[in-house]
Amino acid sequence: MSVGEIASSKIEELRREQDYFDAAQTARDHATDGWSADKWSAGTAVERRAFKRAVEKKQTFSSDDEVAFGRIDLEDGETYYIGKAPIFDVDKNLLVVNWQAPIAAAYNQATAKDPKGLVRRRKFDAPKNRIKDFEDTVFRELAAAVAELEGWEEPDDELLKALSRKRSGSMTDIVKTIQAAQDKIVRADKDRLLIVQGGPGTGKTAVALHRVSWLLFNYQEELDPQDVLVVGPNPTFTRYIRRVLPDLGDNDVVQRSLQDLLAPGVTSSSTEADEVAALKGSAVMADVLAAALDDRIKEPKEPVRVQRRDSGLYVSIPAEPLAKRIKELKSEIYLEGRAKLRLSLTEMARQELPVRGRQAAADLLDSVSLNDAVNTMWPQLNAPQFIRELLGSKDRLIKAAGDLLRASEVGMLYRPMAKRIADEPWTLADLALMDEAAELLRGESDIYSHIVVDEAQDLSEMQLMAIRRRSRNGSMTVVGDIAQSTGPYATDSWESAKTLLKSNLPTEVVELEHGYRVPAEVFDVARPVLEVAAPSVSAPEIVRSAGADPEFTGIDLDDLPAEVAKIVTHHSGKGRFVGVIAVAEQWESIRKAFSSQDIQWSESTSGELSNAINV
Repeated sequence: MSVGEIASSKIEELRREQDYFDAAQTARDHATDGWSADKWSAGTAVERRAFKRAVEKKQTFSSDDEVAFGRIDLEDGETYYIGKAPIFDVDKNLLVVNWQAPIAAAYNQATAKDPKGLVRRRKFDAPKNRIKDFEDTVFRELAAAVAELEGWEEPDDELLKALSRKRSGSMTDIVKTIQAAQDKIVRADKDRLLIVQGGPGTGKTAVALHRVSWLLFNYQEELDPQDVLVVGPNPTFTRYIRRVLPDLGDNDVVQRSLQDLLAPGVTSSSTEADEVAALKGSAVMADVLAAALDDRIKEPKEPVRVQRRDSGLYVSIPAEPLAKRIKELKSEIYLEGRAKLRLSLTEMARQELPVRGRQAAADLLDSVSLNDAVNTMWPQLNAPQFIRELLGSKDRLIKAAGDLLRASEVGMLYRPMAKRIADEPWTLADLALMDEAAELLRGESDIYSHIVVDEAQDLSEMQLMAIRRRSRNGSMTVVGDIAQSTGPYATDSWESAKTLLKSNLPTEVVELEHGYRVPAEVFDVARPVLEVAAPSVSAPEIVRSAGADPEFTGIDLDDLPAEVAKIVTHHSGKGRFVGVIAVAEQWESIRKAFSSQDIQWSESTSGELSNAINV
């Protein structure tokens, strides 16, 4: 076939594919015509749930979104178009299958060695549903071409285009770039603790988020979006990934930063020594808090007096029955026990009243006096208040520590209380203590059927325990990189996480072996560090080259702020996305240098990433 004939054939094929895309777009745009509130409320719970999700997906996608990003031709002659959502024509014929469906697994998982029953895989470049080009992989030809290559892993054109695309301040839907090894993890069974170990650029976050979408589709009878929790390491990260799931058509999934999950509404802006944070993050603190809370409950030694309403008279309740009742209630959740003690105190006061006044005991007792009496035995507490009063009291710390902590550790935990609780210098480690305290006080947390945890290598034991208690049965996807574990909770294995997150479900640790996003030239700089920091972790095989080596600039420390400003201005002026990574001690001098040159930047600690310069 001549070059001209090949070109003509390609043009004709493009026309046929565009006709199909146009027909599918028309079907998609009219898919919800005639849907009514009656249909919304009719049918079984499963049918109503499926209908609701169909409406949500229809509303999520723009009318000019591509209907499909791929096509697979099977050995049995069947052809399927693969997209974000299923599309049917008016006769209910399937035009496009969504990528989460079982039949679509072969699209990503087919390789030269194992084509999964495919003859051809076609990948479309179709912005706004207009096909510019397509790329075919014919697996028989591919197998012949690479048969002699061992461990061959070639990133496809769609992935390379995505990697070279200008970055923005948020992560986007990258379902088209999921690779074979990643796809197998995405489609793993729900009921397990799945730990995904992956080096930089291996696509851990992409795998975790697309796994959520896959689970929601394939376990619709068991999972609602509100049943799934995604936990990010900080607000900046959570905001960065927040659009991925909605872009996949999955709204209402609960996404929380670790801080928001542990202590909603509490700001942790202070820092502390690593050894203090490590102590607060250790599992032993759960026992310390339990002992400290138990110590707040006091059995009366003398009769307890409660004032009568609108009177200077008091009702006196003997200490012995109150002490006995308190012993009985200590096994209760703290605030539930307190509420029951208040009722018991009211009833005991009724017994001390004259017979004619007993029926109205609650009305006759002064509520403030009654609460004061209860507080002397069983104080009203909330989590921040309890942690503040514990850390701010050497006496309380010593009593709670008992044989659990050394005297030096008690001293590390102590810090004077601020004048107001609003001024308390909370740290990130304090938030996990608050979460544990809230559990002891209230005994209730939001429960989820599946939990995804990103950057899990940096979590403390207390943080892991906080996440585990929110899991209904232990079904989780945990991703991270042990080699990047830093800070006070640095670890060299997943053993602690496996132990603290364990359940009756099976545990599986899988590894992402290929690095797609970090260029080989950059990873070669980091490789020697990996060999020292985490010798037990295998380096990923890097499949992408940037075509240029990293540049290093050696300068005196005094010149650092000005030189950073100069380099940042140079690269930003070329429209590049610039990140400045610096130790905390250098931030202020860099800020001043940027301000003096009118450089506009965003700080990651604010929770936002800009499209230009971030510190």
